[in-house]
Amino acid sequence: MDIMKTGILFGIILGVFIARPCLFAVDVDNKELSRAKGSVVFENNKNLPPPSAWDSLDAIRSIGARLGTALKEERGKSFITVGDKKRYLLKEFLPGNYPPETLSADILELGSQAGVDNIRNLRLIIAGYLEAAYNYDRKYAEELAIYISLYNVLYRNKLDALAGRYSKQVVSQLKKNRMGLAQSFKEWPGRTQIIVPLYDKNGEALVEVAAVLEAEVVKEAEKERPGLTTSKESLAAKEQAAARKSSEEAQKKKENLGNLLKKTQEKEDDLGMRIQKAKEELETVYAELVRAQKDVVKNKFGQPIQGNEAAKKLEDDVRRRQDALRKMEADYQETQIARKNAADEFAEAESDAAKKLADVQRMGI
Repeated sequence: MDIMKTGILFGIILGVFIARPCLFAVDVDNKELSRAKGSVVFENNKNLPPPSAWDSLDAIRSIGARLGTALKEERGKSFITVGDKKRYLLKEFLPGNYPPETLSADILELGSQAGVDNIRNLRLIIAGYLEAAYNYDRKYAEELAIYISLYNVLYRNKLDALAGRYSKQVVSQLKKNRMGLAQSFKEWPGRTQIIVPLYDKNGEALVEVAAVLEAEVVKEAEKERPGLTTSKESLAAKEQAAARKSSEEAQKKKENLGNLLKKTQEKEDDLGMRIQKAKEELETVYAELVRAQKDVVKNKFGQPIQGNEAAKKLEDDVRRRQDALRKMEADYQETQIARKNAADEFAEAESDAAKKLADVQRMGI
């Protein structure tokens, strides 16, 4: 979907992506930050089509939301790729397998056919992905998108500056001439890798969002967006809300999978009983067939002349019952597989729900 919105030219301050105060914290160089302060000016596309061809804000946000939803569904793998490399591609390297002093990351790549040409719309895409992938509420996701965009301007083409902070797996995917975000929309298609730092929380990837911003960064950020979340306490409250929502979703998923497992088990038990009954009935009819065949009277040429009609009906009944039994046994095998899969999914969901509930309890919420 091409993104065509009103192009505007506006200046914004250079911020730093909010980082968690731990071993994974992103350390922005103060000298570099001071030197670049106030220098970020995004160039947006001014050549616009008629308003009838513009996409709605929800349509733009949905580009990121689809990526975030697809990413969430693939969670559990050490490396995930979702989307379309010609337009919008999202990669994730999950924490846990790397040295603890290095960051993991999501990387949002804008392909050669990406149509976004306005910083507001690009931030909407980023916010849509954050909202879907990490359970952030919409306002918080939009706030983070501002910091992420500025963070990526700061580190545009500076691979050496990030090489020691991120895992080797992340760095191997970054290209010096593409990494970060250019200030001109003209350089976005095919030449953009937006980096979103991640940290490991009990085996789960979360965006690095809980550090105190420098006073000057806070001051300048609030000029662009009054009321922007900047305090550690506010960010902690946002994280708690996201953790609570994530826990509730995990509990709901566990309940749904538990109900599915119960229904599948009931279906398996019912089929098992029906198969047993069908076998018993088949044995009874087959015994009748054997007796009927013995009662058939034949002439000297071996041709049946009496009792054959009854035996023939019983033969047809046996064949019909055998076909029905084979179908039930095939259904039973499929149900056994479905029940096993449901049990595995339930066990995984149960573990995930317990872990997220423990997170919420540790936060005291």
